[in-house]
Amino acid sequence: MVDENGALLAGVSIAKSFGPVEVLHDVDLSLQAGHVHALIGENGAGKSTLMKVLCGYQGASAGTLMLDGQPVVFHDSADAERHGVAMIHQEFNLAEQLSVVANIFLGHEMKSGVFLDSQGMRARAQQLLAEP
Repeated sequence: MVDENGALLAGVSIAKSFGPVEVLHDVDLSLQAGHVHALIGENGAGKSTLMKVLCGYQGASAGTLMLDGQPVVFHDSADAERHGVAMIHQEFNLAEQLSVVANIFLGHEMKSGVFLDSQGMRARAQQLLAEP
């Protein structure tokens, strides 16, 4: 389900303060399914802070998050992820040495007992990469 503007995830009048310093001021953002979105701005403009609020890493000081047209509060990033909202952090080089398969499953590895299910992850990665 989406809201009246077609947004699956939206931030409405989002503000974020760290002590007396307000770093986000009344920000509105709507993310639609099937679209590529880019958030562009200078260093210190609040891009990362907004993403952290949208993905449950930090709470907003004011404003509302909407998911599927309904208000939602993410208590942490795991809660957001359970709702299908996740963030790929901008530190690309953290997993540079890993394979494509390992990067796809980073933090969500498939296991067979106590061991990684490399064959299962490889097969699932092939399925995911074949999707349009």
